[in-house]
Amino acid sequence: MAKSVSIEAKACCTREKERLVEELRCCDYETTSIEERHECYRWAAKKSGQRAKKCLIT
Repeated sequence: MAKSVSIEAKACCTREKERLVEELRCCDYETTSIEERHECYRWAAKKSGQRAKKCLIT
């Protein structure tokens, strides 16, 4: 990983964190069982990780 991260990458990661928090909040409200919530969290984390990786690559 690079020693310094560009301002654009930092901003992108910040937006991604806010998006992840919102998706996790949706998981809390839209699921009815612990298993559904767990799967929703996993899906949100995986998608967020992919988007965050793109932030750092570009």
